[in-house]
Amino acid sequence: LIARTGGDEFSLLHPISDAGPGWQALGEQLLACFDEVFEMVMAVARGERGAAPQTVTFLSGDVHNSYLAQVSDPERLGASSRIVQAVCSPIRNPMPRAVRVVMSLFARSLVRPMRFIAARSRRVPDPAYPWTVTDGPWFDNNLALVTVGERSLDLTWVTGVVVDDVDRPALQTVYAAHITPLASSPRLVEGLSKV
Repeated sequence: LIARTGGDEFSLLHPISDAGPGWQALGEQLLACFDEVFEMVMAVARGERGAAPQTVTFLSGDVHNSYLAQVSDPERLGASSRIVQAVCSPIRNPMPRAVRVVMSLFARSLVRPMRFIAARSRRVPDPAYPWTVTDGPWFDNNLALVTVGERSLDLTWVTGVVVDDVDRPALQTVYAAHITPLASSPRLVEGLSKV
């Protein structure tokens, strides 16, 4: 499985024909479903189904890590809404440090070399809607808090810590982001705080 990328972008992993006809057919069906759903999302973000919201936000979970991602350059795709995905892993499966390092590299650092390789493959299509992991991944057991403001969205990931008293654990901020509409800033987050 491989994904064609651009810049710091990634897309769904597309099975290549060497994976076998069964896997290829399944991959094509999944991609068609994803594309169909995302076309609906883009219709909302373009204002084709009423006034476009300031953000379209996917809240999802994962068993390994948490992160923040966004559709790369949504205005180029005709959207007037920022499209983000906030992923939280409330109870994660523990992973060895080496695996966490590799996952972090794949999420951020290895995208450029993978893009170079995938761009030279005729079998790997360009992603219709490329995504960028903007922050993370984090490998704590996290809870995500969402605060909807009038012109913004605040996302905070927290984890439990035991400082002195095992009977009184506390919450510690792992990461916080202030999401603004596209019209106010091309950057995803402003006033973010990393801990």
